[in-house]
Amino acid sequence: QRQSEELPFKYLEKLLPGARVLRQVFYKGKTEAGKIDWCEVDGLLIYDDHLFVIEARGGAFTYTPPATDFPAYVASLKNLVLKPAMQGRRFLDYLKSAETVALYDGNHAQIGELSAKGFRRTTICPVTMDPFTELAAQVQHLRKIGVDVGSEPVWAISIDDLRVYSDIFENPLVFLHF
Repeated sequence: QRQSEELPFKYLEKLLPGARVLRQVFYKGKTEAGKIDWCEVDGLLIYDDHLFVIEARGGAFTYTPPATDFPAYVASLKNLVLKPAMQGRRFLDYLKSAETVALYDGNHAQIGELSAKGFRRTTICPVTMDPFTELAAQVQHLRKIGVDVGSEPVWAISIDDLRVYSDIFENPLVFLHF
């Protein structure tokens, strides 16, 4: 788990040098039960006016083809993409809930504040250990099979893809345009 939560930042910091990184950020958000409670996001990466909400997942994608076990296929998508996307969406809902919101560490000590108006772009970024590039590229279009990540931009990516991107993109602006 530690590796799956560290590697996305290693590669993203290489792609976006000088980015501000906050790891294991806690905040008081609305849970699935509708209550306000402590919630956590694996990290935030801020580059210029772009906010990446990073959620790492260590699970494995099913190797069963959808033609023989469609429910297992959809369950993998929900675990590796939908759950972290919903965690990211919950953070963005919190970010938009006030002019400025507080961010906390694991001991619930305030470590900073953010304002949604400071960002031109926000992207929820579920990062997986398991590569499934062709599906990750279509994550916004999986609603018909029960994987609805919502309207916020979601960029699902594997650690392997991030590693390759960090080797081939030499300029942060080219990467962000990509």
